[in-house]
Amino acid sequence: MRWSRLAIPLRPLASVTLALGLATCDQSVGPPGADTQLVIAPMFNSTAAGIVDVASMDIVVTRTRDGVAFEGQCEIQQDTEDQTFECQLSVSAVEEVEQFRLDLVVMDAADAAVYEDRDDPTFEIEAADTEVVVEVPLKYVGYGANAAAVRIQTTDVRVLPGETTTLTAVAVDDNGNVMPDAPIGWIALDPLVTVPDVREGVVVAGLTEGVARVVAQLPTVPVSDPPPVGHADTTTVTIEALRVVSFTTAAQTVDEAVGTTTITAALSATSPVTVTVPYTVGGTATAPDDYTLPASPLTIAAGQLSADLTVTVVDDAVVKPAETVVVTLGTPTNATLGSPAVHTVTITDNDGAALTVADVTAGEGTGLGFTVTLDNAVAAAFTVDVT
Repeated sequence: MRWSRLAIPLRPLASVTLALGLATCDQSVGPPGADTQLVIAPMFNSTAAGIVDVASMDIVVTRTRDGVAFEGQCEIQQDTEDQTFECQLSVSAVEEVEQFRLDLVVMDAADAAVYEDRDDPTFEIEAADTEVVVEVPLKYVGYGANAAAVRIQTTDVRVLPGETTTLTAVAVDDNGNVMPDAPIGWIALDPLVTVPDVREGVVVAGLTEGVARVVAQLPTVPVSDPPPVGHADTTTVTIEALRVVSFTTAAQTVDEAVGTTTITAALSATSPVTVTVPYTVGGTATAPDDYTLPASPLTIAAGQLSADLTVTVVDDAVVKPAETVVVTLGTPTNATLGSPAVHTVTITDNDGAALTVADVTAGEGTGLGFTVTLDNAVAAAFTVDVT
């Protein structure tokens, strides 16, 4: 007997190829020593191959009439494109038809059994066969194989398009006790979301609104729609529309002595995530001489409907015309921009100035010069009518 130790990639349906040489004594169909390719196809369920890491496969091929024909271990190589490996074996055969039984155990890196064949499948090879395929359904036998149920702990999840969220679940035994670290797989049943790694409950929302179902399952049963009772649990992830953010009003007028005034930006509905909106400031008023504002951006926390910008108005003693502070919203994060996106604060002046003309005395026929005095500063040029 001879065999080679090679590598098998991990796939939901992987195949193992053994070459069995069957020689016949009489009534030979093929030449003595001709090889028949035995293709062993381990059938994981649709996700279990990815839930639990595997490292090798123990293979025993037994000829029913006289014992073991092949026994050996083959390594499993993950993340490769090739889907087969070969173990070459020469077997002496004396009958035209041979009956065989297959024992298959899948091991993890610690050489602990995690999967094994369900029913020790049997098959036969005729001397004329060039290839025989044996499908081997596997059952999970590793840690957590005795779990009674899986329970998703994260429910009523609401996200925005493109957002990532993480779901959690636990496996429990017959008494409802949690089995820490028992393997649980995650599958998206609807295309509105994706699950990048079957072993983690990370869910990425697509760009389309709607409700998507996500399943947590134990590696003991295949996933179906609807999933089996107990060994799989389902929750929903709702992808909501992006909220619309805008100012609640387009303008306001305040007296210079107001102290502070607020500009409110509001969402069309509360958001499950924080919304940030950059803004720019213009107008005829000058900061910080006439007003101050917080630095951009404006933030509306998750679950809140609105946020305020507080404008602090400087009450100076200078006479000046009404001035404006113009705030313009930019492109928001986690929301779309609505209208009005511009808010104008008009600040009216509360100061005044009086003119005083000093008396002068002059002789007849001489010119007069008058001294005019303001009792307050005036920001702009002005004229005075003299009569």
